[in-house]
Amino acid sequence: MIGRAGEQIALDSDFRKIGNALADVGNIPKGCWSEGKSFEARICEFGTANATRSIALLGDSHAMQWVGPMRTATGRQGWGLIISMRLGCSASELNPYRLSEEANRCAGWRSQAIGKIISMHPTAVVISSYNGWTFRGDGVTWSNTITPEEVRMGTRQTLAKFARAGIPVVVLRDTPLPPFDIPNCLARHVGGGLAAQKQCDFDATVALNATAFAAEHSAADGLPNIYFLDMNDLICPGIRCAAIREPWIVYRDKDHLTGSFAQSLAPMLQARLFQLPLTHADAARGSQANPEPLE
Repeated sequence: MIGRAGEQIALDSDFRKIGNALADVGNIPKGCWSEGKSFEARICEFGTANATRSIALLGDSHAMQWVGPMRTATGRQGWGLIISMRLGCSASELNPYRLSEEANRCAGWRSQAIGKIISMHPTAVVISSYNGWTFRGDGVTWSNTITPEEVRMGTRQTLAKFARAGIPVVVLRDTPLPPFDIPNCLARHVGGGLAAQKQCDFDATVALNATAFAAEHSAADGLPNIYFLDMNDLICPGIRCAAIREPWIVYRDKDHLTGSFAQSLAPMLQARLFQLPLTHADAARGSQANPEPLE
């Protein structure tokens, strides 16, 4: 028999684990992203000074969750890593809140970030952004949905800028989007055992948002050196997405991976990312690519 004291210790341990998940944003140095009133395109670099090849990571908070694994993957590969990210601003040219040109400060941040990245001549760029706009808005207000065509056009504009610079782009598929806050759900079921914990698992069909990923694929039509990377079979390998993949809680809120779980994916991220022919455009570095004109 565990006894009352043992039961309390187990409960305390579970609550600590959930609390740790809430704060687990991963290995991202302060000052390496923009938020609040700041729309300055900040740049941070990682890796050895003599690295001859590098990857840039561009996007919003859904790009931030990959910084730790990307640092590990590029470091093991001997490549440098460049990051530029702004909370709430997609790497794609999207305006989900229908802001005026003057008020849409994400557009200015994005243009500045892309310009800075191009000037640094990375070997390739990885873009990663929240894609739930097509079915649940921003996930907070559950409003401001946009169409797949807007995703296609907005993604295409970003891809074309890098294509013109002769820089390959990898579109990293967005992570599955739970229909509720995972740590809150787990906290409500603490002490209920595995069966109670399973109530925080969720259906993969909607969470994977195949519509948005298809729109991103369509955005690449006719553009050179565009690749796609999907890690979601490792995050959600079945028809149900697990809230806990021992020893990790998978999400730190309603849509962001915990840093610890994301970090566990670093070996497979490295394997899949560096299987792509990212250096094919090296010979054309400095020359102009000729992508199809945007619609």
